[in-house]
Amino acid sequence: MRNVKPVWRGLLLLVVGALIGYGIGLGLDFAVQRVISFQSPVAGLFSLLIGATLFFFGLIGYRGVTRGLTFQVLGTLIGAGLITAIRAIMGLDLFGAFLFTEPAWVVGGLVGTISFMAGIGALTDWWKWALG
Repeated sequence: MRNVKPVWRGLLLLVVGALIGYGIGLGLDFAVQRVISFQSPVAGLFSLLIGATLFFFGLIGYRGVTRGLTFQVLGTLIGAGLITAIRAIMGLDLFGAFLFTEPAWVVGGLVGTISFMAGIGALTDWWKWALG
């Protein structure tokens, strides 16, 4: 695959990543809703996230924006998972219509944004200052 031009490699990985993400999203939506919906927004979200990340991976490798997107996806899921765990301890609803509840998505989005900046290296001075 190294002989393929980066743009074509990126587009191929975009399609593969979109299909994988769609399958993961369908599986997660089925686990929560107990109904297979091919128009699931969760499937579309995961298709977009994984497809875009793999596109940039094919285009430029694991640098810059690819590393940032990977950190963002993981940070968003970790932040939303943390709020979901707190809601489970409190006895509240764990899942909403769009996989996580709205408070979990908000915190996940904040953690994901900070994770993206950390992934691209924009916060290295912060870490140096915080760790002394």
